[in-house]
Amino acid sequence: MAQKASALRARAAALASDIFALQEVSDAEAVAEVFPRELYDIFATDAQIPQNIAFAVRKGGHARPLAARQVDALAKRDSAGRAVRPGLELVVEVAGIRLTLLNVHLKAGCRAQVIDAPDVSGARDEQHKADIIESCRVLRSQIPELEQWLDAQLTAGALPIILGDFNRDLSGEVKRKLPARLDGSDPRTPVSEATRIGSLLFEISDGEPTGSRMTFVRADIQARDKRVKAPGTTRFDRVCHDRIDHFLISGAVEAALRIDARRLVASGAEYGDDAYGPDRVLPSDHCPHTLRLTW
Repeated sequence: MAQKASALRARAAALASDIFALQEVSDAEAVAEVFPRELYDIFATDAQIPQNIAFAVRKGGHARPLAARQVDALAKRDSAGRAVRPGLELVVEVAGIRLTLLNVHLKAGCRAQVIDAPDVSGARDEQHKADIIESCRVLRSQIPELEQWLDAQLTAGALPIILGDFNRDLSGEVKRKLPARLDGSDPRTPVSEATRIGSLLFEISDGEPTGSRMTFVRADIQARDKRVKAPGTTRFDRVCHDRIDHFLISGAVEAALRIDARRLVASGAEYGDDAYGPDRVLPSDHCPHTLRLTW
């Protein structure tokens, strides 16, 4: 663990970001091992699960944290009664403008499926089929909560950004032109049990209320292919996951900051040769994604 924390500290120091959004942390104390409290304000969820989420905000930086809140509505339960991760809301002030960030780590296992009509034809076996169906069901239950959070923020006059590990290929949704709903109903209307959702992005980005159109920020991550061995390894390393970590910028934020989010690019890179090898503990299976906002 010391080796892992050291690699993460080195990357955090090199990035020198004002705000870090973190997933898969046990608690705030674990965050403090990488982001010392004398240098960062730490906010973490406190769910009784192995994987919590957190923010670390650099003291003396451009962002001033104002309030944080755990969003338990996202912590849906699977058929076995296990809760998935809650969200974490953070209000920050930057250059006199207040932004409301929602850090998420959504249900895994439904990365590229049509949400309410998952294709299980390629499943390995019956258990894999059941797992795909269940994963999509739980993710589907999180989507109305995500949209309600967004709509409530906009109605209150806030400037929301949703970011984190969506466990969902949103670029694939765009390329495949997945419909918001499979039943032809208007995505601006409330979701009922009978509603059949096709796409996460287009369901929450329905233009109602004003400012709710969400722009998907393209990522340009410099990392070796997962099929290529890292230096010194005797196995194939999964260098980092691809196309599931996202920033969604609301139209309200674009208007307030006078930016075009379609022109934004999230940058990032792997952890470097020293982090990989048979005697090394992989720092993370995700590469850091960095988004710079200026106005």
